[in-house]
Amino acid sequence: MMLLYIDPGTGSMLFSVVIGVAATLYFSVRALFLKLKVSFFAKDARTANDASAVVPYVIYCEGRQYFNEFSAVVEEFEERKLPLVYYSGSEEDPVLAKQWEFVKPEYIGSGNKAYAKLNFLKADIVLMTTPALDVYQLKRSKDVKEYVHILHAPSDATGYRLFGLDFFDAVLLTGDYQKKDIRYLEKKRNLKPKELVTVGCTYLDVLDAKRKSITTVEHPFTVLVSPSWGKSALLFRYGAKLLDPLVESGLEVIVRPHPQSRIVEQGITSVGTSEVTTAKPFPKRTS
Repeated sequence: MMLLYIDPGTGSMLFSVVIGVAATLYFSVRALFLKLKVSFFAKDARTANDASAVVPYVIYCEGRQYFNEFSAVVEEFEERKLPLVYYSGSEEDPVLAKQWEFVKPEYIGSGNKAYAKLNFLKADIVLMTTPALDVYQLKRSKDVKEYVHILHAPSDATGYRLFGLDFFDAVLLTGDYQKKDIRYLEKKRNLKPKELVTVGCTYLDVLDAKRKSITTVEHPFTVLVSPSWGKSALLFRYGAKLLDPLVESGLEVIVRPHPQSRIVEQGITSVGTSEVTTAKPFPKRTS
């Protein structure tokens, strides 16, 4: 009877090879699948864009939740009588319902359908809140001169996932304090320096106008829970373990999740909405 023996070092190496091959196959198939999905919409998108002339300015609004980020910008274009193409990924975007003279709004769908159109744009400048340009499905169009990202939070500008801002030509900042970290990453990754312009947090202007229009009333002490989204965020990690004690305390509790939570955390946010939810009527967990 013949026995085969593989020493631990060789066994570990073979195991690593098998895992490496499997991982390579998995990601190769996944990349091919994504490429095919985008290509499915690309022909129509290319035909439509080829028939259109180059436009000077384009805004891409990924979803209705980003309307407040762009509303003041759109109004400014209309007031200055500058032509603007506004592409939206939401049929409920308020811009689509308004009558404009110089702003041309259009619903282009979401996901790969939208990316296929955006990947063949003809424009001088494209402005968006969507990060990770040229990383996943959203690619640079050879017929776009500059891509500009506008930050939509008064927080660290480098909080995006890897390469979130790397391939933009310019970034509109909430404050000067965000420049240092962006410049640091550019040097570490040997990237061409972007144009960094501080414009403030545009949606705060919208919220300030709403605040001034609200009649002041007496209100009980209220706790606002306003978490981000993802596996490291508050709702995903703690959920009702945090909310239940707040509710049981008798305090008024408002839960306002990040709009992206409704998309990627449906099992968590199904008890409320992505707008404003009072925690008091939340169903009590039994397990």
